[in-house]
Amino acid sequence: PFISPSEQKAFEFFASYSADYQYSNLQGIGSEIPRNFLNLRVDPTMVIYGVPLTFSLFYSTQQEDRFQNINSLAIFLDPGYLRKVGEEKAIERISELKNELSKKQAELESRKDNLSPEEIEKLNDEINAASDEIESIRKNPEKHLPGQQGFFSMFNTLGIGTNYPIYTKYTMNGSRVTGLNMELNPGWFYFAFAGWNNLDAVPNSAYGRNLFAGRIGVGAMDDSHFHITGMKGMDDQ
Repeated sequence: PFISPSEQKAFEFFASYSADYQYSNLQGIGSEIPRNFLNLRVDPTMVIYGVPLTFSLFYSTQQEDRFQNINSLAIFLDPGYLRKVGEEKAIERISELKNELSKKQAELESRKDNLSPEEIEKLNDEINAASDEIESIRKNPEKHLPGQQGFFSMFNTLGIGTNYPIYTKYTMNGSRVTGLNMELNPGWFYFAFAGWNNLDAVPNSAYGRNLFAGRIGVGAMDDSHFHITGMKGMDDQ
């Protein structure tokens, strides 16, 4: 759901959930999937003073000590919500600026012969400033959000817990990382980081592994850009 800026409260809460259960009287040949299992997913979202945080919880009875952990918990910032709020506030601000612009242009036209060069120059500067602000808001509406909403709108991604970041095909490409995943793009500067636990140690099967990756550069991912990407994986033998 979307809550317009005028309706925002200090705290909002909504959630979605799903559950599926399988029962079978036979075990599949060569299959390690249990005959009976339950999968539960809960995705509550809290909006705290305009900042949307989504909690993603997945629990399955298929979890076994001899396999990697499939249960997960994560907290994500919801940039889509902030974009919608930014677009709503941008429409209001653009409407105000257009009214101011019309008044300034009408004043300049009607009083042009009676104004000094300095006054004409001042009005032209104000008209140009309003036009530039309208164009800037249209290009990046969420960048003009106030306070904490403006700060968090700089994040394309911010997740704590189990994440699956994607950088490039031959570096980080959807690997499971339990820790931090962030992508920050204020203006021309771009920075991303993901890291910590990738694999849990499984006796007689797999080492534990930590995995770190990062990107830094200029330009947005969906525009012309130059990014340097690095990744380091470390097995705990």
